Amino acid sequence: MELATGRLAGKRQMNSDLHDVFDREWDAGQRSSLSVSDYLAAAAERFWQTPDGFHEPCYHTPVFDFVRAAKCHPELNPLTAERALARVEEWLRQQRKNWTEVSSTVNSNDEAQAEFLVVWDKIRVLPGQSSLAWAIEQAGRQRLIPPNGRPAGYCLFISVAGWLQQWQGNKPILLPVHKLAAVLNCKPMTVSRYRELAIKDGLLEKISDHSYKHKQATEFRFAVGRYPQLQVRHDASIRCRGEG
Repeated sequence: MELATGRLAGKRQMNSDLHDVFDREWDAGQRSSLSVSDYLAAAAERFWQTPDGFHEPCYHTPVFDFVRAAKCHPELNPLTAERALARVEEWLRQQRKNWTEVSSTVNSNDEAQAEFLVVWDKIRVLPGQSSLAWAIEQAGRQRLIPPNGRPAGYCLFISVAGWLQQWQGNKPILLPVHKLAAVLNCKPMTVSRYRELAIKDGLLEKISDHSYKHKQATEFRFAVGRYPQLQVRHDASIRCRGEG
């Protein structure tokens, strides 16, 4: 009896430790150090609660919050919605749970699965991540090829600009020379020249000039029509605690 009680206490302590790690990393916007199984368990503990005063329609359902958390795990983030759902449901089976246990707002597994598949593809900017960081990540995954023979750094530059415009939709984009210089491993002046070259190539259009007086950065618009992969846009993009 004492041995069983000790094991139960030890399990509770371990779960508490996992939740502490999850909460600390989540609140700081840090990459998780937990395994997928431990991470999902902690995420479920934190988000599988029906918010006070919850009423339909509401965008941030418990399923939404759980899916958003799941997409933040480094092993789950690169997956398609279908493969991510399969991983999560494998974990659910191991826990002998189903989607209706997420909260009283979930009426069926089909309902939750449909929400998971739609929300997964709409979530772009993750907690602690900026839209520029997202564009840099996308550029690393899917590089855009410039129309003429250009330096490799320029290729990465237009890729970041293109994906940033895809995220922003019709809004102008900012291409800060110092931040991009750090990413491209070059001088800020080189980034300025990349911007000029992109305008010459017809990929960038300057919308407004930099103004010290009005504290306004130079604004651009990227020619997304030149790249079919940029024209597929989620109109209801969801930003998760990231900057716009």
